[in-house]
Amino acid sequence: LLHDIGSYLWGDDAKFAPDMLRLLDEKVGFFDGAEFLPYWRNAYVLKIDTPGVYASIYRGKGRAVVVVVNERRQDQEVSFTLNPGIIPGGVIHRIYDGETGFAFAPLWDAEKRQPVWGEVKPGVFGMPASGVRLLVVE
Repeated sequence: LLHDIGSYLWGDDAKFAPDMLRLLDEKVGFFDGAEFLPYWRNAYVLKIDTPGVYASIYRGKGRAVVVVVNERRQDQEVSFTLNPGIIPGGVIHRIYDGETGFAFAPLWDAEKRQPVWGEVKPGVFGMPASGVRLLVVE
């Protein structure tokens, strides 16, 4: 997926690449053997239900970083289901955008009758057109 992201980085946005690697290394030990779960093999811990959005996961240091790419040229609300097994111990305490620090929250899902992690509503986060986000799960 990091290779694929290169196609999204043009002009001034290219500066995002070194910052992305720095964040991955700081949070999960990217250069020290972080586990990689590619988007085509991680549905047992993360399910994305929005067409054109892909997410790969890097795990290490007791946390995960979800690298999310939106291939569409429009902003999207992304529906997702996150299994707590994405991190050791299976209890998620915090999810936030690694670049901005904006935190997700456990939001009440009336249908499931329980709180569900989300950014804009339960089980949903926003993605900019042709964008990339790094979501840190602790």
